[in-house]
Amino acid sequence: MPVYEPVSAHRKADMLSHLMLLARSRLQATGLSEHRVRDTLNPDLIANIRRFGYTPSPRQLHEISQQLSLTIGGAFKLFGYSLEGLRNLDLVLNGTKTRLIDTYPFYSDRPVDLPAVLGDQPTFRETMFLADIVRSWRRGVPIRSIRGPNWKRQQLLHAQLGTTDGMALPSIPPGSNIVIADIAQNERRKPDPNRYYFLQHHTGYCCCRCIVDQRRLLLITDGQKVDTSQEFLYPGQVRIIGRVISFATRLPVPEPQLLAYRMLQSKAPLVLPWEHPSLGSLLSSEKRRFGFTEAHLNEIGDVLEEQLGLRVSSRTLRRHERGAASTPRASVLLALAAVHSLRLSDVLKLLNLWRPEVHQHSLASLMGVKSLNELPSSFDPPSAPEPESQWQELLEQWREWPTLLSMTFPHLADRRHRLLRLNPSKRFPGLSPMIRPGSFAFIEEEDKSPPRNGPTGQDVWNRPIYAVRFQGEILWGYLEGSDTHLALQAHPSAGVPRLHSPRSRVQILGRVIAIASPL
Repeated sequence: MPVYEPVSAHRKADMLSHLMLLARSRLQATGLSEHRVRDTLNPDLIANIRRFGYTPSPRQLHEISQQLSLTIGGAFKLFGYSLEGLRNLDLVLNGTKTRLIDTYPFYSDRPVDLPAVLGDQPTFRETMFLADIVRSWRRGVPIRSIRGPNWKRQQLLHAQLGTTDGMALPSIPPGSNIVIADIAQNERRKPDPNRYYFLQHHTGYCCCRCIVDQRRLLLITDGQKVDTSQEFLYPGQVRIIGRVISFATRLPVPEPQLLAYRMLQSKAPLVLPWEHPSLGSLLSSEKRRFGFTEAHLNEIGDVLEEQLGLRVSSRTLRRHERGAASTPRASVLLALAAVHSLRLSDVLKLLNLWRPEVHQHSLASLMGVKSLNELPSSFDPPSAPEPESQWQELLEQWREWPTLLSMTFPHLADRRHRLLRLNPSKRFPGLSPMIRPGSFAFIEEEDKSPPRNGPTGQDVWNRPIYAVRFQGEILWGYLEGSDTHLALQAHPSAGVPRLHSPRSRVQILGRVIAIASPL
């Protein structure tokens, strides 16, 4: 689905008129003047929309958002732009690069499922389906309510490893989404060589283990071939952003897509996106860091036109990198964010087009009511699942209920029979340490045919992983099959023999197609 889908001029004008009526009724009910709405949305705006299909500037969209109780995502959606769709565009354009990613839910009224009551303690010690771990669910909770100490222990960053980035192998495969926690200055000065860190350097980002020795930071890459220097002056040439605490990946690992052009990186400052003083500074810095060229713009031109309805010229990029006086129009702003591998939330904050959306509603919510009184005035976070002690144990391990999980699978309760929480068995250790105890795995139930004489030559992440039920237990590992027998193999480092059994005694539950693992 493209980021931009045209909306007819009359449809845009009618929706905007409805939103103005809601805002005016609210002002009349509170005894306030209507001049604020009239000043922001003068009659010419609706006339221009109806006659010419006019799309307001990002600054006008921000004002529409503030005055009409509409989220910023809803304001863009009113004119055909899906801000959540930018995540897919970012993956298409920048999937080969390791970069920060946005997890802000621009559709903040999206109803999602959250756990309400957990199973008893023994279910947390064995490999169990989510249906056994979560006994009951809260359904239809607005995604914006996932906040507060019951759901998030601390502020976290999210990034995605490039599909060509193998620096974190064998622990974290290329293409993984990673979660990054802030660290104390002592750890920043002396990182733990057994932990994985997210680093910013002059020509990109990377995730790997590292050690500091005599003002030099050395990358520990376990023999993997890398495209960047493995030694940096520290501080000065590299910056430790935080420690990686978990990752999630699809299986098999995505194949790397080789670029049809050469990136010409040059030294960018060690400044994080939200620390820049201006949009021009941010764009210029990230262009130097990732090094895209005229050939890059030509290569992605068709994608931008399909997704956003425009092509971006190198002249347009240069104008805004040099600090153009005017804010880019809506489609150009979204294209700039995507091309430069930026989180849109950082761009909007830098332009002062971002406010806490406490009292704003999504476009769909507002279009479905005749009065704002029909919508909730606040969105308090739900209470912690019970028993709270077990929930806190999970929260301690993962640090948050991941908003990105709820965005990807809003109706998670409907998938409770496909999601496993993995733990080793006394009979069989599974794939630890590659996949750690407490990890979660999605299984594809339709795939119940393991390969004959399994592909032992493949790397550990691309060998098919299966879950089976054997003698009352759920076990998981590399599965090989013949017409009459099955063999389950643990991680090579475990040093245990294959578990052999006649097919008739084993129930194949399915192939693992995604993993989320703590570190």
